[in-house]
Amino acid sequence: MKKLKTILQCKYLYIILIFCSLFKTLICININPKSIYNENNTIVNGYVQDYKIDNNKTTIILKSKEKLLVNYYNNLNNISYGDYIKVYGKFHTINNNTNFNL
Repeated sequence: MKKLKTILQCKYLYIILIFCSLFKTLICININPKSIYNENNTIVNGYVQDYKIDNNKTTIILKSKEKLLVNYYNNLNNISYGDYIKVYGKFHTINNNTNFNL
């Protein structure tokens, strides 16, 4: 009889935890993330997490205070993973999504 009582008590505990986690998830989904950087910033320091070189364009994923996508429009051959680099440039905000449900 004691085992059944402890199982039933744990069941209520799991139900409460599930509802709390669902509630927190719904709150986090509805909050729009704010960037640390604004459009006035021109210098960013960070580590190269990934890069891709296509013809005359180098695309770098830079990990600093937050993950950034950097496009460099000249040949940049002396870059490797984990390099600490300083980037000068302008920030551009991403356009809103025009396709629904993406």
